[in-house]
Amino acid sequence: HGNNKVTDIYTSAWNATTIYKADGTQSVTHYSTACTVYKWTTSTKSNYTVTINSATGGTLTVKDYDNNTVSNGANKVKLTVLKFSASPSTGYSLSSVQINNGSTTTTIAAADISSQTYTLTSNVTITPIWTPAEYTIKYNNLKGATHTNPATYTINSATITFTAPTSKPAGYTFANWSPASIATGSTGNKTVT
Repeated sequence: HGNNKVTDIYTSAWNATTIYKADGTQSVTHYSTACTVYKWTTSTKSNYTVTINSATGGTLTVKDYDNNTVSNGANKVKLTVLKFSASPSTGYSLSSVQINNGSTTTTIAAADISSQTYTLTSNVTITPIWTPAEYTIKYNNLKGATHTNPATYTINSATITFTAPTSKPAGYTFANWSPASIATGSTGNKTVT
């Protein structure tokens, strides 16, 4: 009955009816079915606030079970089912979604984001956890030379300026790296020669 609730119950039952034979002995007793009447009145379900924290790394979309988008600060009734989808920005991936109800935190792993839901029973704060993707740096044509330059970087890494090798093969001198650096904010695996 939607938002309705039972406020009163009325029950009535018929008296048993006994039929007697002509000699006065009992033949059969008939019992009628009891009847219960429910009185319904409208009640208001509790509303809870859904706070959605934004964070660098992408966009988290929250929807209710009817596929309506739930905005930050929205009020939703108790037992509303929330579902999630994520759109990572370039250079990031979703690690998890954390849902805090003021006393406990529920964590939904990125791998479960499309299948796991959350049912409201209180105010909640939802926070997506984005992780910078790690890219590799490959060094070509070393000819046995060694160096101390990094093997990986992320979109948040400071600009990397490659330093000269710490050793060089016999008969060679070091000229330069190409490219000479990787700027902060870059993405993708890189090859340096």
